[in-house]
Amino acid sequence: MESVALFHLPGDRQYTVVSSSHAPKELPSANGIGNESGFLIAPFHVSNSCPIVLILPDEIHSIPLPEHTEKYDSAMPSASSVPESYTEDFTCFHEAVREGRFSKLVLAHSLTRSCPLRKSDLQQLFIRTCMQYPDFMVMLFSTSQTGTWLIASPEVLVEGHNTAWHTMAMAGTMEQHEDALPWSDKNKEEQHLVESFVHDTLERLASDISSDGPRSFPAGHLRHLRTDFYFTAEACRLGELISALHPTPAISGLPRNEAVRFILEHEHLKREYYSGFCGPLNMEGATHLYVSLRCARLDPDSSQATLYAGGGLMPESRCQEEWTEIRQKMKTINNVLRDV
Repeated sequence: MESVALFHLPGDRQYTVVSSSHAPKELPSANGIGNESGFLIAPFHVSNSCPIVLILPDEIHSIPLPEHTEKYDSAMPSASSVPESYTEDFTCFHEAVREGRFSKLVLAHSLTRSCPLRKSDLQQLFIRTCMQYPDFMVMLFSTSQTGTWLIASPEVLVEGHNTAWHTMAMAGTMEQHEDALPWSDKNKEEQHLVESFVHDTLERLASDISSDGPRSFPAGHLRHLRTDFYFTAEACRLGELISALHPTPAISGLPRNEAVRFILEHEHLKREYYSGFCGPLNMEGATHLYVSLRCARLDPDSSQATLYAGGGLMPESRCQEEWTEIRQKMKTINNVLRDV
């Protein structure tokens, strides 16, 4: 099976196609990736069924985006009530937070919808996503190990080149039409936890650290709180840095390692490559790795798409509000699946 990845950097007027006639290289962990080059795909949690893979390209070429394409705002599949499986997970996760075992836990869920998509439609779907979300990192990849995924992510894990690097802490969610409303204490505390974790991690592994934020950041029909960090680190330490950052509390919780174990043990969802990270690694002199948010796994053979999203739970969280936030996040990809 051919391995292929398409990616569009935020604000670019072109996209890049990376292809290989071979299966991707599997990597045991993120620690050793500093010396690798290609398109990297990592899951939320590495396992035998979800390895870190690296597409080693036979060909790399860039293609201009079209000048115009139609934008969509399609309705989510109807859901009159919160799914039972989400309610069960929320009760379990929220109880652990309220008991003080965690200061934050991230709960994710998925919805599967009909999507009569042919393999020949994938590139056009990717282009539609780029045009709908020009300020996102848009990626579509398909390999024998991972399956086919479409991602439109606003969140940088690590990007840069040589010794100059950038990462961010992003948490808190509101709809754009609520821009006149102040951020709630829950959202601000959630952002503060992630920001502190990122800063403390960089303090151990980097130098010349500066930050900008937190500030309100538009992301499609939503907005988030975001703090950017700029720092200096040797490229050979990239794998060590990624291992220390991923998964950040924005997609797991705090304490981070205990939160990951709790998620793996109790969440109904098998996250696979949702809330992992992916992007070009040491390609054409630069690295752009983004957290795999706002994504869907596409299955043209069964004419289905599975949408993924999650949200951070704090002591004051409410089940219906959190479920509404998840469905709002799913709209990002659902909007481009219309009429496919």
